[in-house]
Amino acid sequence: MVKEFKDAKADGAMFWPIRFLYEKSSPTPEKWPELFEQERTMVFSQPQWSLEQLATIRAPVLLINGEHDLVLLPYATETKNPIPGARLEIIPGGTHEVPPADPDAVNPIVLSFLEQER
Repeated sequence: MVKEFKDAKADGAMFWPIRFLYEKSSPTPEKWPELFEQERTMVFSQPQWSLEQLATIRAPVLLINGEHDLVLLPYATETKNPIPGARLEIIPGGTHEVPPADPDAVNPIVLSFLEQER
């Protein structure tokens, strides 16, 4: 999937669900190609946080990954571990697009997290 994303175009079928949601809810739907390129740049070049920098985070952190996420479980776990009190939730069967693709699975986790942090 990483290679597919590197080679993808903004109008490719792989991103149609995200594009549809963006164009439906954005005040500037015509900027989808620009957002797509910014996102791709970010994915392959940023963020570049060290484990030491992650360890300085003091805000509550919830990381959500799909079982079949582009962000592989070892990397997600390595990101979570240095952050004090951080939680990592894996959505069975989910991909990187799991929040908009499966809100019935994701929303209760997010709401529970927010309730605990009140």
